[in-house]
Amino acid sequence: MDQGVAAVVAAGAAGTVAVASSFIGVWAGRRQVRDQAKVEHER
Repeated sequence: MDQGVAAVVAAGAAGTVAVASSFIGVWAGRRQVRDQAKVEHER
């Protein structure tokens, strides 16, 4: 494997991980808000 191909593969993997992390962060944030709203509603 040549260095250029290795760099492209590494950049693609890093980009995929970054996008996945952002989606997980958004999902977790929305869930936290929903859970907090449920707690407030039950009071």
